[in-house]
Amino acid sequence: MNIKIFGVKTYISVPFAILMAFLLVTDSTGFMGISLFAVAVHESAHLLAMKLLKCAPNSIELGIGGVLIRSKAYASFKENLITVLSGPLVNLFFAGLFWALGYGFELEFFYLNSVVQFVVGGVNLLPVKGLDGGKVMRIILESIGVKYIGLTCSVVSIFTACAITIGGLAVLVKNVSNPSLLLLGIYLIIINVSRFNCCYD
Repeated sequence: MNIKIFGVKTYISVPFAILMAFLLVTDSTGFMGISLFAVAVHESAHLLAMKLLKCAPNSIELGIGGVLIRSKAYASFKENLITVLSGPLVNLFFAGLFWALGYGFELEFFYLNSVVQFVVGGVNLLPVKGLDGGKVMRIILESIGVKYIGLTCSVVSIFTACAITIGGLAVLVKNVSNPSLLLLGIYLIIINVSRFNCCYD
């Protein structure tokens, strides 16, 4: 299925659409809708930043594996940083906004939105390949001329993922019903080990 977002050709795979529809239909708590809204805010911030900086992507692909943004436009160091950081920073802005609304109206709905926005933004700032923080790490390393960038990013990413996993185990020991941090750490380890790069790039 092809649509346009901010004037950019966007392809949505059938499995992705079916999965999203299934999750929304079967979610009786409303949490999935709140989570998808946070992700939509995150990705929209990236696209808006690229549009404003005149380096809009050629296409966007939404699949089971995530969001793939293709662009051939050249971007400077500053433009790259703004584009990458726009997603998590807008999430953190919304987290503060929803917290203020929750405090003012005393509604749990706003507090839940605040937590989810904070988690999406905060997690994406981690220095792990595949996350915005990993992209920031690479952009900075390239700007200062570090050698073996691929190896450095891979090692930092795996160590960070291991730290998250250990933290997840500690949380699980205290709260058996909350394995989310552990699962996140394991997922990041698997992804980064499978994509380990020891080359000069």
